[in-house]
Amino acid sequence: GLKTNETKQLMFYSPDKFNPFYTEVYQGMEDYAMEQGYTIVVSRHFCDEVVRQRRFDGLIMSEITNDNQDKITNLGIPVVATDYNHSRLSIPSVGIDMREGARKAVSYLINCGHTNIAYVTDSDSFSDQRFLGYVDELRNNGIEYDREKVKIQLEEDNMYEKGYNAGVNILKGNKDITAVFTFNDAIAIGLMAAINEGGLRIPEDISVVGFDNILASRYTIPPLTTIHVPKYEQGRECAKMLINMIQGKNESEVMLHTHLIERSSVRNI
Repeated sequence: GLKTNETKQLMFYSPDKFNPFYTEVYQGMEDYAMEQGYTIVVSRHFCDEVVRQRRFDGLIMSEITNDNQDKITNLGIPVVATDYNHSRLSIPSVGIDMREGARKAVSYLINCGHTNIAYVTDSDSFSDQRFLGYVDELRNNGIEYDREKVKIQLEEDNMYEKGYNAGVNILKGNKDITAVFTFNDAIAIGLMAAINEGGLRIPEDISVVGFDNILASRYTIPPLTTIHVPKYEQGRECAKMLINMIQGKNESEVMLHTHLIERSSVRNI
């Protein structure tokens, strides 16, 4: 049954608060929560003490680490993750099938005639779902996966700079690359700046596909072809799942799907 000592407050923990991706996720959460009479507090720092003192009714985690998973368990309140998590906790989650999304991006490039496709990412993890989708789709089409075409940008602080530096490297070294798929739109935008400055044209000389469909991707020159990720829906689903749990219902995993948004940054070759 319902606990009578509810504070009607939820916490959304997101260390990467300024990522434009998460602002839309948060809007979805907040809208659903408000409809149900709850408020959501966003925090960049996870502190179990604060959660206890403020008596939050539930917690949405955008990142579950080895450090914080024990603390989460000990809180004794419902927790939802904004992504399928491979932690040993069975925390209900609202995931987005990023691997399938990456396959859609690469499949589109291959259908446009591209076989020399680079991937730019800031993740060196082999569990990066977008990387796995990229490799899947190359192999599905009999294209050799070439480690040289994966650019991992770990050094820089912001995504735009990561993309920019990767673009500079590709212009210098990888003359055979005709298309680039990026981990997200911010990386794609930085990459496009470097390509333009280097005197090449998009898509005539090199095609680019992003991932996320952030607002800015409509306003690049040329407008960026990308994979739409249902961020707002993800936020709503997270809040819905959490409030259901607070009300005593069982929840497990929801998986949402992506789709391709075709704009003008890819050419047929």
